[in-house]
Amino acid sequence: MVDDKIFEAYERLAAMAPAPDGLEERIAARARAHRQRRLLLASGVATAAVAVGVPLALRDRRSEPAPLQTTPPPAQPVQVLAPLMFTPSWFPAGVTEQYRSATFATATGPLMTMTPGALQGSERYWLPPGVRYVPGEPEPVGVRIAVSPRPRLDSGDRITVAGYPARLRRGETVAVEWRPWHASFPYVMVSVRGLPDAEAVTLRIARSVMYTSAMMTVTMRSPAVPASIGELTTAAVCPAASGWYQSLTHVSKDGRTSLEIVGQTAAPPDGVRFLVTRPDGVNLYIRDSAQPEARRMLESVELSEPDLTWVGDR
Repeated sequence: MVDDKIFEAYERLAAMAPAPDGLEERIAARARAHRQRRLLLASGVATAAVAVGVPLALRDRRSEPAPLQTTPPPAQPVQVLAPLMFTPSWFPAGVTEQYRSATFATATGPLMTMTPGALQGSERYWLPPGVRYVPGEPEPVGVRIAVSPRPRLDSGDRITVAGYPARLRRGETVAVEWRPWHASFPYVMVSVRGLPDAEAVTLRIARSVMYTSAMMTVTMRSPAVPASIGELTTAAVCPAASGWYQSLTHVSKDGRTSLEIVGQTAAPPDGVRFLVTRPDGVNLYIRDSAQPEARRMLESVELSEPDLTWVGDR
């Protein structure tokens, strides 16, 4: 009975099928008509493309996504690393780092290695809460560590720091200076100003000083330094009440002539002789200079926003 129903279903499908006479000819005719329409359409598109001057090669890309329109990438930020060389491993409670500077030979720039003659020194300040380092103002209360190829203390008591000869100078600012480890190393000076038990604190900090691989990121460059002041360059950076402050100070070989270029987010002080305000609002200025190249130096300065991630660290 099931077989009879299947047979009847096949009979109904056969009755609905088109007559076989001429079926192949009708299929072939439809294929020819379809090919002719495609040829006519392609011919029309090609003609229109030539008429308006569009390259024919673009015809095959009409299904591809349009390329993104992008602006040129910004210039790479100025960024060079200068070794800080030494750092204390102990600090009195509450002080955090607020200022950094590095001095290097202008001709070579700051290097990532302690190449003789390239790096000339560094300076850092750790200050108590509420105390800000303001360039040009008297030394603030806090801790300072300075690295220099030559000693700065020419007087004071002779002591030892970690077994090395040192000088200790007492006063409103207590300072101790020595050359650690080897005669080829620079001098290190630790000074403390305005903190309780300043002498004991100074000596404890000095005895904790160790070599560090930490770097200062220099984000300011002056490519047009005249030879007369092109011996040494000091790059400095610190946070400011309204943003940041950074500077480059170029010094002559004999140390008698210098020129400081400042970049800051705050308004410039009154009376600056040379001033350039960038489109981003950063002010570049030279307070005063007799250097004939001062204006050209200022206008050629390359500067980017400084790295201040270290501010507030121990």
